[in-house]
Amino acid sequence: MKFIQITICAAVLIFLVLCSGCTTSQEKVPVVPSPTVAEPTTVATIIPSATASPIPNNNLNTLNPTAIPTTFVGISSLDINHHFMDLAFGGGNVYLERLPASTVQNDYPTTISVSNGNSADIKVIEKFITEFNDLSASAKLSENIKEGVTGEIQIKFISPEGLKAVDMAGKSSGWLNKEFKNNGVTKVKVKDQTIYINSDLQGTERQHYLLLGLLFELGFKGSSLKYPDSIFFEEGTDTTSLSKLDSKAVQIMYGLGMFNGMTVDDVKKKVFIST
Repeated sequence: MKFIQITICAAVLIFLVLCSGCTTSQEKVPVVPSPTVAEPTTVATIIPSATASPIPNNNLNTLNPTAIPTTFVGISSLDINHHFMDLAFGGGNVYLERLPASTVQNDYPTTISVSNGNSADIKVIEKFITEFNDLSASAKLSENIKEGVTGEIQIKFISPEGLKAVDMAGKSSGWLNKEFKNNGVTKVKVKDQTIYINSDLQGTERQHYLLLGLLFELGFKGSSLKYPDSIFFEEGTDTTSLSKLDSKAVQIMYGLGMFNGMTVDDVKKKVFIST
């Protein structure tokens, strides 16, 4: 009888152990899927990256305006040569007119004198002389600006009434002389080696016509209809410095390959413009 009771107790204990094992294994089952539930959340964070793809495209589009400067940076040698030809022969002259080159026989720079100018005028001329001498490989301008009328190039500031009295019929050919007007008002008259400037001019307009008169005397008889930043632009009145194209034109005019009296065809062959 005791044996039967012991056997029953043992069977009950084994049954309880087996049941507890089953319950513990069942309790662990719900825990396992929890990491798999988190996976969709990580997938969901990837989805916005697809919608974010246009952002780099927009950034690339904003870079396009940086290519715009190439449209005005790309000035060709042909542009420079045509600009020079417009300035050198655009006044109707048939021969190149420029200062003679400084040589062993002619080692003295061309002198400039100023009459009735002010200190601001002198500074403008001094700055121009420095720039011209840097650009020119041949002729040079004296840095010693004289007072009065003793210079080889004379600059005279006179009243509008006095300017009207200046007779433009000079000893040289007519196309070597020029009267600069704007809105019917005479600003400058260039006659032979003398530049007459309206003394009523002020500020940038005064500087503009002072430089324009000097450049005409140095051989730049023409003008520009194409480049508004050029000091030679026909409609400009306030440009007070040479543009990049203007500087290149000065370099060509006063390069070692140019000389006074060259014909249009001679100059074209030098600057490689086909006739």
